[in-house]
Amino acid sequence: MPERELLPTNVKPNSYSISLKLNFDTFTFSGHEDVNLDVIDSATSSITLHAQDLKLEATSIRVKQGDKEYTLASTSDVTYDSKKTTASFTLNNPLEVGAAVLSLDFE
Repeated sequence: MPERELLPTNVKPNSYSISLKLNFDTFTFSGHEDVNLDVIDSATSSITLHAQDLKLEATSIRVKQGDKEYTLASTSDVTYDSKKTTASFTLNNPLEVGAAVLSLDFE
């Protein structure tokens, strides 16, 4: 069994809301996730998530913080680490310390 991989501590998730769409013909699924999180480090613009066997839809990734909305700096900015089973991405601007909501689609 692989060792547990800890994520960076620049953001801390508090709660998740996940919806799934199941395809019983192909035995696959897709979904949408909203993550309430706290931004711990100022000027952070990268987020890393556990993403084993998931593909994030880069164009769907948004972070809302107050009246500001952040998107990816580039749609090719999602990188996957198969050994750590994580996905990382960089936003177009740094987040401020405080509460935020990360929204994304995946398959």
